[in-house]
Amino acid sequence: MKKAVFIMMCLMAATTAMAQEQIESIIISNHDSAYYARQAELWRQEVKERPKDGAAWRNLYQATFYQSFYTRDGYEASRLVLDEMEKAIPQDYYYYWCAYRQKKGGTYAFDYAEEALKRLPGEPTFFDYDILTSYLVMRYDEPRLTEMCRRYYKSGLYSPSVLQYNYNELQGMDEGGIYFGNGDACLIPKILLQYGKGVHQDKLVVFMPFLAIPDYRDKLLTRLGIDPKLYQYEQPKSQEDYDRQERELIDLIISHTQRPVYFSAFNGNEHNAPWEKHLYNEGLTLRYSPVKYDNMAVMRRNVEQHYMLEYLLEQFAEDRWITAAMLSANYAYRLKDLLKYYRRHDPVRYKWLMRLLVSGIDHSSLPEEDKASLLNQLK
Repeated sequence: MKKAVFIMMCLMAATTAMAQEQIESIIISNHDSAYYARQAELWRQEVKERPKDGAAWRNLYQATFYQSFYTRDGYEASRLVLDEMEKAIPQDYYYYWCAYRQKKGGTYAFDYAEEALKRLPGEPTFFDYDILTSYLVMRYDEPRLTEMCRRYYKSGLYSPSVLQYNYNELQGMDEGGIYFGNGDACLIPKILLQYGKGVHQDKLVVFMPFLAIPDYRDKLLTRLGIDPKLYQYEQPKSQEDYDRQERELIDLIISHTQRPVYFSAFNGNEHNAPWEKHLYNEGLTLRYSPVKYDNMAVMRRNVEQHYMLEYLLEQFAEDRWITAAMLSANYAYRLKDLLKYYRRHDPVRYKWLMRLLVSGIDHSSLPEEDKASLLNQLK
């Protein structure tokens, strides 16, 4: 009898271990292909039992969508799930949300986002807020964006550590600065801070992936006082065309405004390469300047006067976002040159900054070998 009970308990534990989980954004938690494949199977079983459950359908779609990052035919698989959703829940919020996400990237997707906004749940989740906030940025719809961001910020769903890092990026920029970025974790939180919390509203955050969207591009240029007719857009026929037009538009903005220009350090070489000879590290951001200047002095100013770094020493609420861990540790990578400067010229500041950077690494949830590598770079 005891053996039978033990076997039953083991089976229950195995069943629990294989239970479906809410699929989270990859900026919150990241998994391998096997995880998303298994979750897709489990959520497939769920929608068979509850074919009108929109939330279950979205989890199935998301698991399939993220699995597509690892497989060549993944996009087709998520499209097929969307086709099934259209048949099962054609007027449901979750169908329109998934349809917008699947088709996102052009004006043909706008209708799905608008239908989703009409049906927005009373208590939106992270995914609800995040995707639809991005949509309102793409449309440059500031009235609705402000309302959405205020709700999003007050919800407390966004990582405080990621917000803090982005706040520090904005703190290091001169008044009226223009920030060119590519990536959810360096763009959406800045929009939340500006439109939701009401800080650093003098800065202009430019979503580089949206520059090909007419609505966004024309309103952005108008906001900068540049006649949109000065930019002759042509439908790109290749990635080279797309890259060239992005470069030409950014050059137009740089040449027609006297505002300080910054590029995200997270853009990657492929995005920053056209301007890399004129980009200077000022700490967390890269400043564009056609003439040389003492960027180390600016970095010192930012670290000593503008950045709020003490949160790296102690946090009183757990932040389980993988992005939060990466950004807290990233201070060490971005500021290691300044640490070397302090070692030679200012022993007191050296000890102060070293303590902050080491704490940021220690409090992160990075693998121990990654922590050791970063700590070694500080020596």
